[in-house]
Amino acid sequence: MAENVYNKLLGLKIFKNWEDKDVATELEITVDEYKDLETGKTKMNIDIAKKLSDLYQVPVEYFMSNEVSVFHYNHGTASNSNSGLIQTYNNYKGKSSENPEN
Repeated sequence: MAENVYNKLLGLKIFKNWEDKDVATELEITVDEYKDLETGKTKMNIDIAKKLSDLYQVPVEYFMSNEVSVFHYNHGTASNSNSGLIQTYNNYKGKSSENPEN
């Protein structure tokens, strides 16, 4: 699970163009505590997951799950377009999304 947490935290941090210190400041923890969380040395707890959920505007479950998720971002350049995150979950657990039977 540590690898998935790392990938999730790293991906969201990169999307926001933030550094470790930026996220740590938002979470009100030290940079070292954030690095331990991102690398899996510290387990995710519900309090941090809630803060991350608010920070990145994704469901709390995203940080508590071992599932791999795919994010699509709508940048909303048209006047009638909403910008923001569109998330889909991979519910096939390693199986092809085109053919979940394989």
